[in-house]
Amino acid sequence: MTIPSSPIYSLNLPDPRILRARFMYRYYTQDETTDETDANVYKSAEFKARYGSPRRISLEFDEASMLSDNTRANLLVPLLDEIFTPENLSKITSELMLQSSGYTKVTAEILNMQTYVKNASGGSAASNIDTFFKGASSPANKALFESLIQGITVPSSVYINTSTGRPTIESADNISENAMEAFIATDFVYDVIEASAFNPFSIHGENLYKNFQTLKALQTTQRRLVSPLTVDLDEYKVLVDPIEFNNPTPNGIDVLGYLIFKQDISSSSLPINKPTILITSRSQTEVYDYNVKYGVTYRYSLHPICLVKSDEESILIIGTKAKTAEISAVENVPPPPVEAIQFDWTGSVLNLRWGMPMSQINDNGGPIGDIKAYQIFSRSSTNKPFNLKRMLLFYDGNTPYKHIERTAGLVTNYDYPVHDYTCDITPDIDYIFAICVIDAHGNSSNLSPQYKVRLNSYTNMLDIDFISFKGAPKQYPNFMMAEKIFLDSIKISNSKNMTVFYNPDETAINIKQSTVETTNYKAPHPDSDSGLPDSPSYRLQIINTNSQSGEILDIFLPDSE
Repeated sequence: MTIPSSPIYSLNLPDPRILRARFMYRYYTQDETTDETDANVYKSAEFKARYGSPRRISLEFDEASMLSDNTRANLLVPLLDEIFTPENLSKITSELMLQSSGYTKVTAEILNMQTYVKNASGGSAASNIDTFFKGASSPANKALFESLIQGITVPSSVYINTSTGRPTIESADNISENAMEAFIATDFVYDVIEASAFNPFSIHGENLYKNFQTLKALQTTQRRLVSPLTVDLDEYKVLVDPIEFNNPTPNGIDVLGYLIFKQDISSSSLPINKPTILITSRSQTEVYDYNVKYGVTYRYSLHPICLVKSDEESILIIGTKAKTAEISAVENVPPPPVEAIQFDWTGSVLNLRWGMPMSQINDNGGPIGDIKAYQIFSRSSTNKPFNLKRMLLFYDGNTPYKHIERTAGLVTNYDYPVHDYTCDITPDIDYIFAICVIDAHGNSSNLSPQYKVRLNSYTNMLDIDFISFKGAPKQYPNFMMAEKIFLDSIKISNSKNMTVFYNPDETAINIKQSTVETTNYKAPHPDSDSGLPDSPSYRLQIINTNSQSGEILDIFLPDSE
């Protein structure tokens, strides 16, 4: 007895080419880690209208018009509103739904194709990748390697969003053009794939193993539902509802827009599906997702929406091949440092005061408002590292603050922003103070200007010296030191004579076709008849440190000509 097999339906739908995702952080809200909607209840309607939404993810993609025949598809542009009605959208189906329920579509691309090319020449040892490209350069292997190269998975490009500093991903295609695609009977799919997945010589094994357990469950379920000796005529019917509209176009497949599936993949468990995003314009290339929760990693999958026209009917189908992009809604731009610190001695304690850092403005001209802590550092000298004295935290978010640095036992919590700190100091001891700004996400600014403070026990007053400009990294606190490494002075004793040598590397500087001579100074010369220039080239000041007397010597250099 012959038992007919179930039918297989397959369509070659156009594939999207690019999908880029970028995260934009505009300003802080208390519920940014708990509320995914764009409600923004912690800001007034006026604030939101002026400065926009607090967060968003921008998705960039190809025009849908680039993926199909524009001559035919352009006839559908005026009919898009008629096509994308709620009734027609309810009839949309997936490309996979056209296949028989008795089969499973298995797709496996070859990861790192070059690792499967071996050097079999018997000569000196060579790496797999060197062998790959050596073989590819051989004319005899041209056809072979041109087919292989298309199966290599190219790593995604990394972009930096200038507004956030966050790396963003230009996603690579999930499935290469030359990937292995096969429809396998579901009641045997696990047995077939098992042999390849556990075969150490199979180039598809690594990729197939990812869905290994899912295929096992599918096979078990299918064997319980069907009998190999029974033929169901319903299996030969294509259960797809056609859409209804006046279609004047010839038969064919056209891309009308996109459907973007969104998932929360932050947890280690299964991804959480989010509302889909529908693109019904063939010319649109960007869409904004404002329903973003801070700290969450999202996966976006871009699928084409295709209209398939035949003589009998028209159907809407979602393509199975997609572009994907994963992006974390995380902002890592550090806040600016404190501009200056003021010190006051009350007679018993030292009080430090400072103002809110400048430049806390987003791309929309509004305040970011995410400063939630200050760190107070001190050290005894520039040869010592800084120690954290206290962290002043006034975080008001709906979730507990996550300390990125080790601050155990050194944190003081406040219900309001603070801009001062009081501490004890010992008289006649040097203290170097600096402050760092911390935002709601744990990002730290560089060090503020550094000051050396000393309580003079004789005067009971503070001696304050400027040590360093702002901007030094925490790891390199001396990076912005105001003190010069090389002093413009020479200290000597027990000498009566001095010889000065003039030996410059350059005597002139050319700037945009003009020449600036080293002797180009305009100062009166005591002896105009000496033949020397009218201004000194160098001025030397000699000071007797004992008598505090001194003399200034002008050094004149003759013209090189």
